[in-house]
Amino acid sequence: MKKNCDGVSFERYKLVKKEANKAVQNARVKLYKKIYEKLDTKEVEKDIYKIARIKEKRLEIYIL
Repeated sequence: MKKNCDGVSFERYKLVKKEANKAVQNARVKLYKKIYEKLDTKEVEKDIYKIARIKEKRLEIYIL
């Protein structure tokens, strides 16, 4: 990235970067809220245990 000698351009860059970081952070928060809401249901709990059993069986196959 080229460095500008113009202080105004750099200040604008920092401001835009902060705004972008806030937008990303807000998107992550929304996504994590959705994920945790889904994790509270029984259906997802069953899927998690199913995935864990499958992974455990795969590990047993590779170890033996």
